Amino acid sequence: MTCPDTLDIAVNTTITRSTTIEVIAVSGELDAVTVPILQRELEARETVGLVVQLDLSRVTFASSAALGLLGAHRYPLTAASRAVMRLLEIQARRRSSPPSDG
Repeated sequence: MTCPDTLDIAVNTTITRSTTIEVIAVSGELDAVTVPILQRELEARETVGLVVQLDLSRVTFASSAALGLLGAHRYPLTAASRAVMRLLEIQARRRSSPPSDG
């Protein structure tokens, strides 16, 4: 029995005189299967010059693939779930710890 990975994406657009901001709300799991889906959505919006922010408050699982996406693009987060925050905290600890000699 297979369990398909799911990713729901909702977009909320705010338009001001000078800027269009799209907040992309993601729910579900961010892993090696679903991160490329989100990445395509983000890249499509970048190509037309939109300012993109992420709402990850409904992400239930975030793998290292999600970390790669977040670290590579540096999209502002409007909200993050406990799973996303945990992943970001682990990365921050790794960056602040001295390299091992082993």
